[in-house]
Amino acid sequence: MQPDLLPTNIIQIKGLTVLGSPMVITGMRGPAARRERLQVVFGWLAAGSVSPVVSGAFPLRRFRDAVAERLDGTLVGGCVVHPEHPAS
Repeated sequence: MQPDLLPTNIIQIKGLTVLGSPMVITGMRGPAARRERLQVVFGWLAAGSVSPVVSGAFPLRRFRDAVAERLDGTLVGGCVVHPEHPAS
């Protein structure tokens, strides 16, 4: 079995939901395609065709909380961990 191919027959028979993409695998095999793919994705973002779901934002000091919520399924979509800026 090839790791970058999905067994669609099994997915359909079992009624599974597939999340993610094999972009990492194909990007490693053909790095030249990465730039073109990124341009397409950034074009979709600029046009407003796609909008990422970010369901949580945490300061860096709460990194462990972010990981815990991600692992227990509390967060759906993306999670942002950002550095805290010193008070000005």
